[in-house]
Amino acid sequence: MFSRQSAAIVFGCITLATVLYIPSVAEAKISAVPGRRYTIDKRHGPWMIMVTNLRGETEEARKNAAEGADALVLELRKKGLPAYVYSQEGKLRSFEAVDQLGRRQTGAYAAQRNQIAVIAGNYSSIDPTTKEGKTAQKTLEWIKNFIPTSLGKGRYIKTPGKPNPFSRAMLVPNPLLTPDELQQRKDHKHLSYLNNGLDYSLSQNPGKLTLVVATFHGDSISMKDSGDSATASRIENFEKGLKKSQSLDKAYKQSYQLVQLMRNQNFEAYVWHDRYQSYVTVGSFNNKHDPRIQTLYERFRAKQKEYGGQTHLVAESIQAKRNLKDAKEKPMLNFTMDPKPRLMTVPEL
Repeated sequence: MFSRQSAAIVFGCITLATVLYIPSVAEAKISAVPGRRYTIDKRHGPWMIMVTNLRGETEEARKNAAEGADALVLELRKKGLPAYVYSQEGKLRSFEAVDQLGRRQTGAYAAQRNQIAVIAGNYSSIDPTTKEGKTAQKTLEWIKNFIPTSLGKGRYIKTPGKPNPFSRAMLVPNPLLTPDELQQRKDHKHLSYLNNGLDYSLSQNPGKLTLVVATFHGDSISMKDSGDSATASRIENFEKGLKKSQSLDKAYKQSYQLVQLMRNQNFEAYVWHDRYQSYVTVGSFNNKHDPRIQTLYERFRAKQKEYGGQTHLVAESIQAKRNLKDAKEKPMLNFTMDPKPRLMTVPEL
């Protein structure tokens, strides 16, 4: 059993948040099996609640801290809140110094102590203006006022002005994620919103690679949509989410128009939107040696052409005309392609 007198319990070192309310286990369908250890991994979060840290200076104290963490995790899970343990091994760092007599001395200090954290919740955002963020914030408040029975009469280090065991709980990113991985997780939700359910979305491309032939930064004149109700609805939702960026609105509309036009001309075209621009791609390839890549590259790359006795590098274009064979007919729409198409990996959503 967990000897509550032998392990010092330090609350509030790290904290993660998860739900807006605490449902029953049956309702939440969260595993809560006695004797099982629930450990954190990179799939969790990316935002969580750091509930507390427990540590011990001796082997017995560390064992008791681990047992106490497991007991607390089980209690939170029985309340309907997914909770996990996260172990941190102690780290010693050496140093060199010079005393007042000029003598060189070496030593070591504890850069990180052995401790085990209890982390709870899985949130995609902590922004209080979002549904997920509101859930995270309300769950954090619940944690701060929670008095666990698993601690019994065990002692913990009180913080002045914060009488509850978890008063210092806080929202934190999953400690296993690097800054780049955390940013990728944030971007994934935004990219899903922009691209899921869209006709000809690049996420529907069956290959591993595709060729980017046009990039839209939204710096040209916006054009009318095709009149399709589903497309109009998607554009309307996009505009609501990005009111501050009219240029991205233009990029979104024009890239979709180009994809429709290229599809009508029998190109396997796709569209992809990110935070900064929209892309139009062609083809689906499983490796970079596919001979179709070079064929499409030659079709869309800029060409050397003569004008007025001089040679110029001129970008290719895709035009919308009633009669594509009529050179004199003025195009209704004209899209300039990227001078140098490039391969990109098909994203997974």
